[in-house]
Amino acid sequence: MTEAVIVSATRTPIGRARKGSLVDARPDDLVAFAIDAALKQVPLLDRSEIADVMVGCGFPQERQGMNLARRAALLAELPETVPGTTVNRFCASSLQTIRMAFHAIRAGEGDAYVAAGVESISQVDGYPKDAEELHPKLFGDDAPIANVYIPMGLTAENVAERWNVSREDMDRFAQQSQERAVAAQESGFFGREITPWDGVAKDDGPRAESTLEKLSQLEPAFKPDGKVTAGNSCPLNDGAAAVVVMSDTRARELGIAPRARIIASSVSGVAQPCSPASRRPCPARPSTASAPRACRRSAWRSTRFAPARATRTSLRASSRSRRSTGIRKTQRSCTPSCSAATRRSRTSTSRWA
Repeated sequence: MTEAVIVSATRTPIGRARKGSLVDARPDDLVAFAIDAALKQVPLLDRSEIADVMVGCGFPQERQGMNLARRAALLAELPETVPGTTVNRFCASSLQTIRMAFHAIRAGEGDAYVAAGVESISQVDGYPKDAEELHPKLFGDDAPIANVYIPMGLTAENVAERWNVSREDMDRFAQQSQERAVAAQESGFFGREITPWDGVAKDDGPRAESTLEKLSQLEPAFKPDGKVTAGNSCPLNDGAAAVVVMSDTRARELGIAPRARIIASSVSGVAQPCSPASRRPCPARPSTASAPRACRRSAWRSTRFAPARATRTSLRASSRSRRSTGIRKTQRSCTPSCSAATRRSRTSTSRWA
């Protein structure tokens, strides 16, 4: 059976929303830039062979609205015959485009696809601005189905309270995340995956001057007696990324070396574990195994990747739990109601979602 392989990947730097390096960049320009850069990594692939351009976007409105993917394809100078589709699975939107490319290749619909994603909070702030936008059955503590509009910060507060996560632990985790991001940036690790945008070649987020003492002095950001601060939660960002996904047979014919092989993917809706809406009682003493489900998610997805054969050994060495298969699983992506500390870790260490 034909397999799907990733043959190129790149991203823009990540800018701080409203005050960072990409504040004036249009999202369609950003993702078109990433798409063009990813295709330039595989010059043996003629752009007319691209069967579809798929772009994930959490807030497909305003400058990210209409069919963003089609605009991006044209801006990236792909032929007019190449279509585009815009996909929304919130934080997992761009991962969903990889999944769609994988499925299309396995189904024999085409041999080459662009899977990309973009978000510009500076240009588009898609959160509800008026109560009229909220569905009454899905809003509020007494919502008959579920409260789906809880912002990330308040859900982080709820998670911290329910699972007894201390402010000190949150700050220590945040400082560790900052230190790791700074080290990765200074070592050039992130530089391998970034295509500089208009002279900007590094992310705005990592802060070398961050210390645990400074973090401990910050005021709560979401409620007066809370634990979540601007320092231990993720920032709002602007940025884009793109990968080229091909069938292994066509890549082999063109002499293009795969960087990874996509093995499988899955999606699942996850209910709030204990609430009046879920009709399930809360346990008296939640177990450690059930704790991760406290992160309220409308959906999570995972995709398993196997590296190209040349790098399989190193991946096995770094992932002992999967040494026999050489397979790793991406972190679960979730809606803005995730734990802020969890989201910060993913933002600092894995930029492709």
